[in-house]
Amino acid sequence: PPTRFSHALITGASQGIGAGLARALARPGVTLWLTAVRPGGLEATARACRARGARVHERYVDARDAGAMEALVREANVAAPLDLVVANA
Repeated sequence: PPTRFSHALITGASQGIGAGLARALARPGVTLWLTAVRPGGLEATARACRARGARVHERYVDARDAGAMEALVREANVAAPLDLVVANA
């Protein structure tokens, strides 16, 4: 289905709601910044999103680390303005 979001950041994207939302948004023209605390499911989510045509950036960040999250949001927003941020973790 069409979506108006083309540049999104999703925390907790390794499983559950975060992974499902990432897959639902993934399509050509969409850039996703996906985070998780530790390796594991994030790689699978990223692969699935790339297979659907999305550009994906993977980062291992603890959403409780305000400084690290701020730096990530800034990095993503400089690449292109974020139009969706999901604090799912």
